[in-house]
Amino acid sequence: MYSYYFARSLPDLLSILFYPVILCSISYFMVGLNLSSINNFLINLLICMLISMCGNSMAMLVGSCVSNVKIASAMAPVVFLPLILTSGFYANSNLLPVYVRWIYNINPFAFAYNAILHNEFDNQFNIFDPIDIFKPKT
Repeated sequence: MYSYYFARSLPDLLSILFYPVILCSISYFMVGLNLSSINNFLINLLICMLISMCGNSMAMLVGSCVSNVKIASAMAPVVFLPLILTSGFYANSNLLPVYVRWIYNINPFAFAYNAILHNEFDNQFNIFDPIDIFKPKT
């Protein structure tokens, strides 16, 4: 059981970790996220690499549950779409119906989204002042 997982994961580990490094290195500074410390960038990078590995493991789980590639390709959106929709980016967990709210508690994407939010906005009580932004120039 473990040997199959490691035999499938270790050769792909370089590509699984390479793409989040490229994505975060470009998008973090392009968007202008918290630049007060390099630690914020490294934590964001670590979270992105972990969620990439988690998504790969979940896709491997879906692929190993069925023997046909077409069925596995059809099952992947059924598994991943509810997780993405309930992660907290599209809908607040308090606004979800009660019968769907349990998905939030087992959702790795929700934990990653919350970790990135805490990394970005902790100790920032006043991010911007709208009066300074829309202040007419005199």
